[in-house]
Amino acid sequence: MKRNDQYAPYLFMGGIVAIVAIVALVLNGSASLEGAAFYGKMDADSYQEVCIDDDPANDFDLAGTVSLGPYVYEDYCQDGLLTQYYCAGDDNVDATRSFECPNGCWKGRCLEGQ
Repeated sequence: MKRNDQYAPYLFMGGIVAIVAIVALVLNGSASLEGAAFYGKMDADSYQEVCIDDDPANDFDLAGTVSLGPYVYEDYCQDGLLTQYYCAGDDNVDATRSFECPNGCWKGRCLEGQ
């Protein structure tokens, strides 16, 4: 009877690759990844059937919000970088890549120069 221990290293490596792939998907920073964290709030009283953006031009000097379903997504600053939400179609919300504001970032908008 032949033992299948010869395949054990391959199974171990395959498991490691699968775990790394799952961690990479979870940590990739994509706002469209289901279950990803978002800087917003649930507001069932203002349910929106289609995506509504009060800053469709993604103006860096304006803190905007996007509403879809029971959620309100607010532009935010983190580690000095600005991230803005926008409607990616009638039924999808996405986030811009982080933008470094020249004069700093505060409450979802770039600060004006002095």
